[in-house]
Amino acid sequence: MDPRFTECRGAAHPEGEPALTVTGSLVDGSAAVLLVAAPVDEARLRRWVADLSTRYGDVTPRAANGQRMWQWVRQQRMIRLTTRLEGANRMVSVSLVDGPLLDGLNRGSE
Repeated sequence: MDPRFTECRGAAHPEGEPALTVTGSLVDGSAAVLLVAAPVDEARLRRWVADLSTRYGDVTPRAANGQRMWQWVRQQRMIRLTTRLEGANRMVSVSLVDGPLLDGLNRGSE
């Protein structure tokens, strides 16, 4: 295991919102990947997509294997919203990925 990596997990319970799980993968103390996940209804999913689209622009969702996915990439950083059904629940996850941080991991070893 690479000693530069650490992971932390937590949960948040914003008032009026579903409980969120949060997972952070850190490299040398900087967030490389953050994942926020929650069960949400269709209206809340539309609001999350609309909020991201307002900030980062409209994208066309892709569908595969029972999932829908929207992805925005800006300055080599990615935000991906993925939704899928798990039984009666619609699960939504938002991934935030710092491409330059991850790309820089191998620079010293090449």
